Amino acid sequence: MRRVFLFVLALSIFPVFAKAQGMSVYFTSVNTRFSNVQNGQNYNNNTGTYTNLFTTSWPPEFGGGVTFNLAKAGPLNFGLDLRGSTNHNNTGADTAMAGPRLALRVPILHIKPYIAAEGGYVATRTIGTTVTGISVVNNTVATASTPITNQYAAWEIFGGVDVPIFSHLDFRAVEFGGGKGYLANSGVSNINFGNTSTQISLISIDTGIVVHF
Repeated sequence: MRRVFLFVLALSIFPVFAKAQGMSVYFTSVNTRFSNVQNGQNYNNNTGTYTNLFTTSWPPEFGGGVTFNLAKAGPLNFGLDLRGSTNHNNTGADTAMAGPRLALRVPILHIKPYIAAEGGYVATRTIGTTVTGISVVNNTVATASTPITNQYAAWEIFGGVDVPIFSHLDFRAVEFGGGKGYLANSGVSNINFGNTSTQISLISIDTGIVVHF
């Protein structure tokens, strides 16, 4: 009941806030490179130890978000940005981030450069290798390809340029992002992460459209 009440309250406040402050909604094609992603395990029969396997993935994602304009000072526009992206394939990812955004309107060049610093949640999905059986007698290790989902707390800095097309429509010509993710939940259990870096790097290149209200 409490969740229903909060949801209804948010829906009732949202239009008022959007009308009073101004807002933009955007839809983007997202390409993020995730490096140092934990991707399975390997077992050494000679030493009797497991080691971690890592990979790099670059899945294309569909993204979108909303920017609330909070304050203006001349050509500067300060706002709050909320965004997310997803790709549900075996090699995919989900992201959800929010943070402050500062944009500059350049009238002569008719462009709107901006920068945003955001933090939130990232999940990566890959097909990795897991150990399914160990034979001490035959000195063999059985492995299998397994879908692996890791979850991270992450941050990313974004910078891009919007180009006005119509009064309420912009073309997001390009957006670059870079940041880090910190492993919160590993997709493979019983792995010793001691002396192993589980921090991932994120590099994003996006493009899309922006609709102003």
